[in-house]
Formats: sequence, structure tokens, C-alpha cells
Amino acid sequence: MVSEKQIEANRRNAQKSTGPRSEEGKRKVAMNALTYGLTGATVVLPTENQEEYDDLLTAIIAEIRPQGALEYKLATHLVD
Repeated sequence: MVSEKQIEANRRNAQKSTGPRSEEGKRKVAMNALTYGLTGATVVLPTENQEEYDDLLTAIIAEIRPQGALEYKLATHLVD
């Protein structure tokens, strides 16, 4: 059983954990909730280079030469 003293200490500590307050801090944590892979909405993050990703994807596709949608999806998954 949790004592009243522990509950009150927890409440005081929770007031210190309110998340980022500065604009820089908010920008840093804005990407925390991104998902990736098959369900991801973003493949190339803002801190990454889209052109490098496109070059790698083109090279993988050229080397593997996938036949059909399934093979193409598997090939692109190697780059993601």
C-alpha cells in the first residue's frame, strides 16, 4: 500500500515533469512519435538527406531487379 507521504511526493515530482518549454526543446521532441517501417508516415527524417535515400533506393532496385509488386516492396524495405 502506498502511503499519503509517497503520494504527495509523487505529485510534487510530477509538477517538475511537464515536458519541454522552449521552442528548441519542442522542436527536438516533435519527432519522437514518428513511426517507421510498413506503417510509417515518414521514411526520410528531416535531419536526413532525401537525395542520398533516393540514390540508395535506385541502386538497390537496379541491382536486385525485382519482378512484381511483392519483390519491389521487399527491395524497397531494404532501404527503409
